[in-house]
Amino acid sequence: MSSFGAAYAASTDYIPVPVIARETLHTGPVVKVKVPVGANDGAYPDGDEMVPFMAFHHNVPGGFVKFFVHSGDAALRGKTITASASVHRKQLQDDRLYLYVDLHPVDADTPVTHRLAVLPKGPGSWDALDHTKFETPAPINGLVIFAPPEAKLVPEGMVVQLPKPAPARKSTGDSQLDRLLEAGWEIGSENTTQVLLFHMKGDVRKTMTHYRPKKAVDKQRRR
Repeated sequence: MSSFGAAYAASTDYIPVPVIARETLHTGPVVKVKVPVGANDGAYPDGDEMVPFMAFHHNVPGGFVKFFVHSGDAALRGKTITASASVHRKQLQDDRLYLYVDLHPVDADTPVTHRLAVLPKGPGSWDALDHTKFETPAPINGLVIFAPPEAKLVPEGMVVQLPKPAPARKSTGDSQLDRLLEAGWEIGSENTTQVLLFHMKGDVRKTMTHYRPKKAVDKQRRR
């Protein structure tokens, strides 16, 4: 078991209250987290070795939630890392309780399973069954939340303005031409028998000639 409290304070002038108990509440999620440039360096004893870490925190009403990145790699500062996350609760000798989050960096291409957030305590979209949340012990009023990767975290009563869908394109009466237009081709010019199309991809312009079906040509000529 690590002794983060004592090791973290060793880099400051503060003498912490001893930790008398720790409990692991949750393990397993893989998340993306940005490590602040100003994260604090520290180390904890593991046998005869001192294991380095970086620490930072997220503020919530009444206090904060600490994060510990299990790495001493300074190159991670200011970067968004992929990490395996776990949530823990520690009890101090004076009976105060705190939540903290451990982050163990993994390969950047490891699939992300959850979105990790720290928010003020209260009802919201995170009450859904596919979200996992942990309340910070009083007097700190915060939540540590694991949500699906693409989930939007919205407090109860707040309305999210979703982007309006693009208006449906009016049919040309030519199903093949409609499919080309839906695929991103645009009309450059046209006449009764053919349509000159173009498609831009970066600086590359592709062109295509689409010939109207006989029924469409006959209909155009009858007009």
